[in-house]
Amino acid sequence: MGKYKDTLLGNYLEALHYTDEALGQYVEDLRSKGILEQSVLAIYGDHYGIPKDNAEELAEFLGKESLSPLEWQQLQKVPMIIKAPGVPSMTISTAGGGVDFMPTLLNIMGIDASNQPVFGRDLINAQEGLVILRNGSFVTNERIYISSENICYDLETGNSIPKDLVDDIEVYLEKQRP
Repeated sequence: MGKYKDTLLGNYLEALHYTDEALGQYVEDLRSKGILEQSVLAIYGDHYGIPKDNAEELAEFLGKESLSPLEWQQLQKVPMIIKAPGVPSMTISTAGGGVDFMPTLLNIMGIDASNQPVFGRDLINAQEGLVILRNGSFVTNERIYISSENICYDLETGNSIPKDLVDDIEVYLEKQRP
C-alpha cells in the first residue's frame, strides 16, 4: 500500500479489496452450488467512502492538486448493482438514491407494486433522476446543486449555473409529481 498504509485512504482501499474478494467468493460459492443463475444479487452502497476531511489525500491519490466542489460531489456516487435471472445486462445512468432501490428491484423481479405505497422510483423506467442529500444538496441527471457552496453546476459542461436560472427544488419536485 506504500505511502497510504495506515491512513484513512489506505484503510479504505484495503477494505474495498477485502469486500471485493469476499463478494467474489460469495458469487463463486453460489456458482459452485449451481444456484447462481437462479439467484438475485442486489448490491447498493448507501454512503460515501472518504470524508471531506481527507479530500487532499484523495486528490493526491487521483493525481490532482485539489478537488473542486463539483469533482468532490461527483466522487460521492455509489453503485447500485442488480443481477437477476433472465435480465439482460444494462447500465442505467439515471440519478437515484436509496429510496429507489426497492422499486427498481421489484420491477426487475417482475413484481407489480403499483398498488403499494412506495417511496422512490423504478430507475429503469424513470424519465428523470433526483437525489436529495441530507446536507441540502441535490443531484438530477443534468445538474448538481451543492448547498454548502450555494452553487449549481451543469453536469454536461461542468460550468456553474447562475442562481437565477436554477429552478427551486420545490418547483422541480412539483414537475415530477404525476
